[in-house]
Amino acid sequence: MKSWLAVAVGCLIIVLAVPAAARQSEDALARVAIGAYRDGFYDVARQELETFVATYPESPHISQIRLILFLTYLQVHACTEAADIWPRLGGDEEVAAAGFSVPQLLLRLSLCLLRSDRGNAARPFLEHLVARYHRTAVASPARFHLGRLLFAAGEFAGAEAALAPLIEEPDRTACGVPEADLFYLLGMARYRQAKYPAALVLFESLTASGDWRRLPLDVCRRHALVTETAVRANDVAAARRHLAAWRSACPDDGAVSRGLLLVGEKLAAAGDYEAAGGYLRAAVEHPALDVRGRYAALGLLAGAARQGNREAELAGIIEQLLPLEEEGTKEHRSHLQALAALRYRLGEYDAAVAACGALFHRYPETAGESSQLFILADSLAAAGRCPELVDEMPRRVDFAALETPDAFHVRIGLLLVRCLGTEGRPVEAFRLLQRIYAWPAAAEFRLLLLGRGYALAREPGSAGRDWIAAEVLRHYSLDNREDVALLRDHPYLVYAVADRFYRSGAYDQALPSLAWLRQNLPATATELRRQILFVLGDSLFHLQDDIPAIGTFEELLPLTADRQRELTMLRLVQLYHRRGFAEKQRRLAAELAAVTTDEELRRALRSYMPEPVGKGSP
Repeated sequence: MKSWLAVAVGCLIIVLAVPAAARQSEDALARVAIGAYRDGFYDVARQELETFVATYPESPHISQIRLILFLTYLQVHACTEAADIWPRLGGDEEVAAAGFSVPQLLLRLSLCLLRSDRGNAARPFLEHLVARYHRTAVASPARFHLGRLLFAAGEFAGAEAALAPLIEEPDRTACGVPEADLFYLLGMARYRQAKYPAALVLFESLTASGDWRRLPLDVCRRHALVTETAVRANDVAAARRHLAAWRSACPDDGAVSRGLLLVGEKLAAAGDYEAAGGYLRAAVEHPALDVRGRYAALGLLAGAARQGNREAELAGIIEQLLPLEEEGTKEHRSHLQALAALRYRLGEYDAAVAACGALFHRYPETAGESSQLFILADSLAAAGRCPELVDEMPRRVDFAALETPDAFHVRIGLLLVRCLGTEGRPVEAFRLLQRIYAWPAAAEFRLLLLGRGYALAREPGSAGRDWIAAEVLRHYSLDNREDVALLRDHPYLVYAVADRFYRSGAYDQALPSLAWLRQNLPATATELRRQILFVLGDSLFHLQDDIPAIGTFEELLPLTADRQRELTMLRLVQLYHRRGFAEKQRRLAAELAAVTTDEELRRALRSYMPEPVGKGSP
């Protein structure tokens, strides 16, 4: 490369060495810069060339100067700058016309970027090389480096497409492609695409040639990879052969137990239970294998059920395993825990409660695990066994003394709060809710807790609606887009804020929440919509904003019945009177007088009717 580069630069120097009289300073700067480059003073050349490009962008020599600046960048390993200036060199044809090998320059630039850990920047140049100069000598190393880049980026199909043609090269080493790395990368690219048979061919080629030792890959990891690839390729004979080599080379490798299980499972799946038994027995004897492998047939069935996500089947298998295990062992305990979790996820809540009971009886320390307690609590609640939950949970969890309550404790507390409310103990439930609410772990459940509290605050004998409203005001704002997204699913909490202002007579402060609710309330929330419309209309009434108040009450009237309808009619009568809508006032007052039996309402109505109001009045 050095000889043609020197000739090309020499040609450029000759072109620039004929100064025009009007361009002495320009050409002088060019000669200094090119001389510095020619003499190997690349840092000086870089500075002078950059000055030239900045000072004389319209120079007739600018293309040649940029090209020499590009070469200078390569010499000083300024890879990013070289990549940036390349598109301004006039294209491949112009660079080639200047006497340079475009493929060689592109490869140099790509390698420079790769050495600078700028793989993403090198990629387009490598892709250009492979696409346009695939018949040149630099195509092979370009393909290899591109394939390695694509593999590192997780683009395994692209990596395979780049690397596969190199396998057909007659002399890969002469092209600068390391054969061991090529076979491994291409094999792994195919492995990651589940092309296991094709990957196995390459891995076995590495094994036959002994080239694995050229790779920075642990011998035990290599045997594990090839064995697993053979299993996935359904080549049982190869899997058995490589597993034997693995066991010989790595007798203390705990991962061998997985290889034994994989081959045993593959043989069993093929119906060769006799051969499978040998591998499974070896797996059971292996010190790294967990206890489940010791139950050969049941262990296989449990593994298959677990991999297939057949939870009902897996629960049945565990129930068969439990009597075979010694009580007090870690495995026995974990199987009991798994059984409780499986029955819970399957919706078999009574069975889950029974499994939790057995677990807590044999291993009392597990009753202190919040996740396990949550399974018991939620199963009791889901099974409709609230009285048992109310009795059981306070004995299991001292909510007043918990030092570091977690998310599961919050969930358990919420279930207990709900059941206390169901059992007619709303005041006790609300106090517990406020205690839970103060936990740091409850922050992510804030809206759920406030919603549960809102439901409790509506029960007779309970209190706290103002507290809920205050907490909503403290933590959320309708001016915050994220808060609005959260509150959209909890409109009753926004209503609690509005209701608080309304009841305190701060009608103007209630209006923003009410207006937002009117716009965003789901159509299905008819009862809450009636409440919102009434409070909104009444707030506008008290603020003497009569026309919007009339519109709100008129919207509400067809939706109401009984007492709320009569109160709505009364407000409309009062508003019609205030605005001087005499005919509307007369008709609605007469209609209300004809239906109401409420003496207080009738008294309020008298001042809006010209004749006495009473039973049978015309």
